Amino acid sequence: MSFKLKNTESYLISFVNNLKRLSIRELERSRFRKYSSGRTINEPLNASGNLKGSFTVESKYIKNKLSVNMRGNSYGEKVDEGTKAGTNPSVSQLVNWINRKPVKLTDAKGRNLTNITPEGKNRIANQIAQKINREGIKPTNFLTNLVDAQFAKLATIDRAILKDINTDLDSFMQSIGYTKNGETFKIQQ
Repeated sequence: MSFKLKNTESYLISFVNNLKRLSIRELERSRFRKYSSGRTINEPLNASGNLKGSFTVESKYIKNKLSVNMRGNSYGEKVDEGTKAGTNPSVSQLVNWINRKPVKLTDAKGRNLTNITPEGKNRIANQIAQKINREGIKPTNFLTNLVDAQFAKLATIDRAILKDINTDLDSFMQSIGYTKNGETFKIQQ
């Protein structure tokens, strides 16, 4: 006889779906950032929309154990945690990012760089790659801070577990090694 934890399963899936919703909101929220050049911006982290669009929630059973995960593009981790100096980003991926970026790129003198040649974009991507290699990328902690705050709320899962136990106490007791004789439970020897 197996004991089903439907309320607990529902709670966990709902928890991770909420984490996904809050993560998207964090990406869309304006954040103040200051760069070593002295430039400051107060814009959302989600420039192209690709990161928030990549978030999915997956739940499945693996060997009778529930696994609930939120997944997204791997670069989201670098946006959250930052990178150390010495990181070598792909220049071609940076060129793709420049092409997708829906904001106006300007040079140090404030000139618009939107309508530049492919060679010019390659040059800019190389400069960005060199700077990332030299200085790394500062962490934004948009996910780290959110997950820390949300996992503190996970302590309320005991309500869902208690509801599951109370729904089918007999099966729960048997699942942890007790046998029922009439209205009495005894531990199996």
